[in-house]
Amino acid sequence: MLAGGALGNHVAGAPCQRRHNHEDESYERRAGTALNLVDREQYDAECRDGGADRVLALQAVAEIQPRFTCRCSRERVERALRSLGAPELDDMARRDGGARLTCDFCNAAYNFSADELLRIAQP
Repeated sequence: MLAGGALGNHVAGAPCQRRHNHEDESYERRAGTALNLVDREQYDAECRDGGADRVLALQAVAEIQPRFTCRCSRERVERALRSLGAPELDDMARRDGGARLTCDFCNAAYNFSADELLRIAQP
């Protein structure tokens, strides 16, 4: 079963109004889609009274705890190195004596010796 919806959140203490100046035009375009789902006049009136949540009638259906997991591995990094091609790997082995790659997501470091680079370069 597939489900879809729109997410919205009123920030406590934030003014509940739509601005009409040049800087906020992109916000107006984004917010306009959600506001088309409700009566704009009723929404504006409720905003003035501090009750926008009553108009949108939002209901929590699930709570999800975000978590970070990285799928990097030595095997994946080795495949990335292999994609550089044999000439580049040979050059790295000769000039640098190896390679150290660091995952941009989890900061895991993977070291490859010159011999390992030459092995990876082999077809």
